Amino acid sequence: MEEQIQQFATVRGIITELLGSPKVVDDLLEKSIYLISVGSNDLVEYALTHSPSDSKQFIANLTQAYAAHLTVRKNNILNLYNLGARKFAIIGIPPIGCCPAARVFNDTGGCVEVLNDGARLFYKSMQSLLIEFSLLFKGFKYSLGNTYAMTMNVIDNPRGNGFKEVIAACCGNGTTDCVVGVNLCANRGDFLFWDKFHPTEKASKLAALTLVFGEGDEYVTPMNFSSLAMIG
Repeated sequence: MEEQIQQFATVRGIITELLGSPKVVDDLLEKSIYLISVGSNDLVEYALTHSPSDSKQFIANLTQAYAAHLTVRKNNILNLYNLGARKFAIIGIPPIGCCPAARVFNDTGGCVEVLNDGARLFYKSMQSLLIEFSLLFKGFKYSLGNTYAMTMNVIDNPRGNGFKEVIAACCGNGTTDCVVGVNLCANRGDFLFWDKFHPTEKASKLAALTLVFGEGDEYVTPMNFSSLAMIG
């Protein structure tokens, strides 16, 4: 994430040169939304090499890494807030323990709960962090998407959400990589997972609509992404 923020700093400089007014650039960046979705790969890699008993400390470290890149300047690390960002749309970690790649490690074919536990813990940790930041930093606004709850709703009630298959993947069944020559399902719209890690286009669209227009706070809080965009 540090590299992307450095790239954003470079782009900010280019925009300033083009517009010729730092004030105009500040106004533009303050009205923009910064969509961030990271953490899944970090959690998977950690779980493969560490004891489950260490997961709480890992989640705490991951949350602090988020904090440093969002607002808290530590060790001269650039952060988005100091670069002008004010409106953050954060997407939590989905139930990665239920993706086809994880299920192969469970003898029953069920979800790998140690991964799901980490995803839930990270959401709660981020929720507390964002609430704190909204009180501490002037103009800081956020929307936090609970992709864990969204995805589990589909897994627990597939037909009610328009899916028929929520365990296997469309491409490669989830047991092999999605490459030329592997088995491909006849109707990808029936599937939650496209390959052993990623959702199908239909599932991604459902998630996007929920994040942007969802009502209530079950899946996105304290406001949806469209409401965040309308602020200021």
